[in-house]
Amino acid sequence: MKNIKLDQFFFDQLSNHPMPPYTVQTFSRDCDMCEVTRITVYKSYISLVKAYMIWVEGLEWAEGTESFEILEHSEPEGSHTRDRVMEAYENGNGSSIYV
Repeated sequence: MKNIKLDQFFFDQLSNHPMPPYTVQTFSRDCDMCEVTRITVYKSYISLVKAYMIWVEGLEWAEGTESFEILEHSEPEGSHTRDRVMEAYENGNGSSIYV
């Protein structure tokens, strides 16, 4: 992992949530309109910082929208995937696509 500095965005979020556990929601959308939302709970500040640094490092290869948000409330861990192009194809009965 290369040397990545924590930025103001990270500390602004952390100021609203100073104590662990930290519930984090990450979101990504690629160029094919596939979306992935992940919710992860980090039990320590160090694990949160490591996760943020890995996320920032991945932005170099991002193909679309990315977000990292520390949530105010606890949610169960897990992930959800959505393919918007396939949904549009199915909604158009295969004849047309509206995204």
